Amino acid sequence: MTRRRTFLIIFIVLVFILAIGLGALFWMRGGFVGEVVQEPPPEVGEAQPTPEKRTKRVVVALQTIPRGMQIPPDAIAIREWPEEDLPEDPIDSLEKVVGMYARAEIPRERPISASKIKFVSIGEGSDFSLAIRPGRVGVAVPVTVLSAVGNALRPGDRVDVLISFSIVAVDEDSQIKLPLVLVGGEDCLAGCQPTGEQIPRVVSQYTVQDALVLGVGLWEEEVPEGEAAAAEEEAAAAAAEGEEGPPPETTTVGLTDVKVIILEVDPQEALVLKWLRETNASMDLVMRSAMDEGVHSTEAVTLQYMIDRYQISLPPKLPHTPENEFKYSLPGAGSSSPPEQ
Repeated sequence: MTRRRTFLIIFIVLVFILAIGLGALFWMRGGFVGEVVQEPPPEVGEAQPTPEKRTKRVVVALQTIPRGMQIPPDAIAIREWPEEDLPEDPIDSLEKVVGMYARAEIPRERPISASKIKFVSIGEGSDFSLAIRPGRVGVAVPVTVLSAVGNALRPGDRVDVLISFSIVAVDEDSQIKLPLVLVGGEDCLAGCQPTGEQIPRVVSQYTVQDALVLGVGLWEEEVPEGEAAAAEEEAAAAAAEGEEGPPPETTTVGLTDVKVIILEVDPQEALVLKWLRETNASMDLVMRSAMDEGVHSTEAVTLQYMIDRYQISLPPKLPHTPENEFKYSLPGAGSSSPPEQ
């Protein structure tokens, strides 16, 4: 009996100790239901959550755009950008930037502001440039009624350019025409030098071939029918009120007044024609067949070529010579004279 009582006392003590332990553990883990537990303050240096930044879709430069550059489509893009880092006048549309010019340098990866760009109007250009094929240029060539195939040329024809120019011998060092008369004393042997005017040597050759005729005479912009009628009405109204009307939009160029032909050539051929014009070479245009697309192989024509090909006999040296000044002219076309030989 005594032993059973002892075990009972020990069991009660153990249950009491276990109850105290469970209560202490429950208290450490948050207390009872409904009890407010105060969170410990954050430690110093712990990252705090930041409020979300507001952004806006704006045009940003993908590359550095220098001052004066026309902005191409591949140099810009739409990006989300923090509003606090935007300029005062950001742009939200690519269409408002493409084709504009930079008034100041625009840094790469920065928003483009409206104050940094400018629209520069350079016009639409003439319709004439639309007829020139890529890689070719239009060049004006001075002509006469004879060098323009008797004014038979029309836009769309194709021509070859024949040229003639004179060559004279010069001293290689001084570039003075021979004979070079030296002066400065007896050692120069001035008296032994031949004197007289040098006779130029003329050469003729094919140059530019298969050039397209773009225009005949001075080119004039065509006025659309609607605009032409409006201009006529405006002129009539001004005349009725005693005022002078606007000047005529176009002028008529007569066939006998043609002094220039506009050709389409490649850039190197344009330089050839410029050199010929500025050295006062004689130029003639010859019309090609509409079915001829080949390149003609020719030889330069010189005095020796003419003598050999046509078996021209050299005239004997006589104590006399004719002095003729040949001139030729066509009715209504003015007069022209051949180049001096």
